[in-house]
Amino acid sequence: MDPNYHSPAAIFGRFRRTLLTDDQPFADILLARSNERLPEIQAEFEGDLMEYEMFLLAGLLANMQLIEKLKEKIRVLSEKIG
Repeated sequence: MDPNYHSPAAIFGRFRRTLLTDDQPFADILLARSNERLPEIQAEFEGDLMEYEMFLLAGLLANMQLIEKLKEKIRVLSEKIG
């Protein structure tokens, strides 16, 4: 068995392959955003969460932040329009 089989990257790779082709680019974006945030979460929760859980939390946090920024832009544009 591959020693990296249970690493977050390997788990994510297997997960990505099971997705519909149209969903795979979004999985890639999640991976990239997760990797940006992962060091912050690892530093805080090391030992309390499994690596893969930290990876998923990092991606979700990055996406939530982006959603909030987009909501704010929509609000500002809506005010300008009406």
